[in-house]
Amino acid sequence: MFYDGQIVNERERGTSLLEVLAALAMLALLTTTVLAVFLPAGLWIKRAREETTAANYAAAILEELRDNRSLLQPVNEISPEDLGLSEQYRPDIPHGIEAHITTELINGYSQLYKADVLVMWKEGNQLCKLNMATVIRKDQEVSIEP
Repeated sequence: MFYDGQIVNERERGTSLLEVLAALAMLALLTTTVLAVFLPAGLWIKRAREETTAANYAAAILEELRDNRSLLQPVNEISPEDLGLSEQYRPDIPHGIEAHITTELINGYSQLYKADVLVMWKEGNQLCKLNMATVIRKDQEVSIEP
């Protein structure tokens, strides 16, 4: 066969439409597979970020309770706003996160309190919760001298 004045072998001609369509189909399958892997990973990362934010917020609240032991009462529910968080510990209250703090005297001990922080937030239509607790001794004040 002649092409542009040269003899061209039948096998050396360009790709056919069928070959191009087959290549596009394979590319579409590969792209779909890659996206199927990365989309759930993005959702897991978002969930981990929100759980980490909630855990950090709960830990900051518990540290503030350890620092202000006068807030500990036998049965007491405290809101984060009532803590009067100091500037040193003050976390920015994360958007969409709500915290409930409960303190109670441990039976048989006059100075040991259980402090429990329940942090809640919404992911879509699902309510997520994280609970963090500690035991604090009320009469043991810690002072840090510079």
